[in-house]
Amino acid sequence: NYFKEDMNIRSNIIRYLVCDSKNRIWIGSGNGIGLYDNESGKFLTLDILVGEQLDTKVGGLLDDGSGTIWASFRDGHLVAIDQETFKIREYYKDYNTSDYFARIWFEPERNLYLSALFNGGLVYLDPEQGTITPFKDQSGKLPFEGKVIKGITKVSENDICIASEDGG
Repeated sequence: NYFKEDMNIRSNIIRYLVCDSKNRIWIGSGNGIGLYDNESGKFLTLDILVGEQLDTKVGGLLDDGSGTIWASFRDGHLVAIDQETFKIREYYKDYNTSDYFARIWFEPERNLYLSALFNGGLVYLDPEQGTITPFKDQSGKLPFEGKVIKGITKVSENDICIASEDGG
């Protein structure tokens, strides 16, 4: 067992764990991001690695398979972290904090980013354009509006499975 003092992070509330291609474990906590390096056996915080402090609750963590870790924060912004250099690119910095990005999902084949907003359903993200588009079904309705989405996963080439807190 490790606690925040052992891990050099600022919270014992661990929300997300993601293992990257270098077999390091990224830790999304209630107060920032940590990293466990299996090779050295050391815990580091992101602010130690890049000199930037991201002291806020992590809303989601995702390894997109291209060498980038995506992290959403409950203060409303989304960052992309280069796994080699730890350089941070910020997106949606001034986004509405009451609907922060609670889950992030990426499909590399289609360059498709989806995010579940905390209380705002499902949206498509275009990080380069900075746009957020609500997900609509074939009839134009917003099937996830107001739902708390707990999970997103691809189940076949053309289908994704989405689980919401209400059991849908």
